[in-house]
Amino acid sequence: MDKFKAIENIDKAYKAKQILESPILIEAVENYKQEIFNFIANSAPEEKEGRENAYHELFALKGILQKLSSAVDSGKIAEKTIEQKD
Repeated sequence: MDKFKAIENIDKAYKAKQILESPILIEAVENYKQEIFNFIANSAPEEKEGRENAYHELFALKGILQKLSSAVDSGKIAEKTIEQKD
């Protein structure tokens, strides 16, 4: 990894960490998850498609959070790479 790419990854990691630790995002994610779980728990048996859609929404949310966490991890690796080269 070249130094420019490493610095770019560190910058992305910093921004991703800020997003993940944002109280507004944390609250929004928890509220949205609760809405999804409530829908699933309270849906009628014939609402199979709605439950499947809710599952897909939950899975998508999880994927977004994982991408942000991955960016943070990449930044940590980039920092170590720069430290080793200096």
